Amino acid sequence: MKKIIVLIFVFMICSGCASSQKIDKEIVAREKVLSPGMTLCATYGDEKICISAGDNYKRTISWDGVSRTITLVPRKKRWHGKLGLVSPGPGNMVEYHNGITRILIEESQTNSPDVKALLKSLNFPGRENYNIVYQDDGLLVIWKKSLGGGGTLDLMIFQILVNGKNLSI
Repeated sequence: MKKIIVLIFVFMICSGCASSQKIDKEIVAREKVLSPGMTLCATYGDEKICISAGDNYKRTISWDGVSRTITLVPRKKRWHGKLGLVSPGPGNMVEYHNGITRILIEESQTNSPDVKALLKSLNFPGRENYNIVYQDDGLLVIWKKSLGGGGTLDLMIFQILVNGKNLSI
């Protein structure tokens, strides 16, 4: 009888772990911004960038007449309140173009309780060096090219939510 109780207990624990992992995957999938086949473009002055979503978290980034593809990974823990997708590891090396050899990407939803908190969260150090484009569908694209240290294209794609609802103008 004790063996049956122990087996039932072990089964319940294992079942709980499996359902917990399923919930985590659903949260990450729910907090990404782009769906396969979707393309998002943003223009700021003379700068234009496009991001196309492929299957399995592949993103093709196009800028300055070239395209590079990188496979993003789901963020396992919340960072500044966000899950979503990020560039894998520290390398993220791509073929050289106009000084860029690395791409850093964050794609996620950002949910603030009100507009004031949203604006505070977007007030990050160095923001004046970024191209920032808010689109009327609630999507925010932030990017910059840094040529020092090997050259990095830093790209953030956010679905803006205020109190759980799309903020659209």
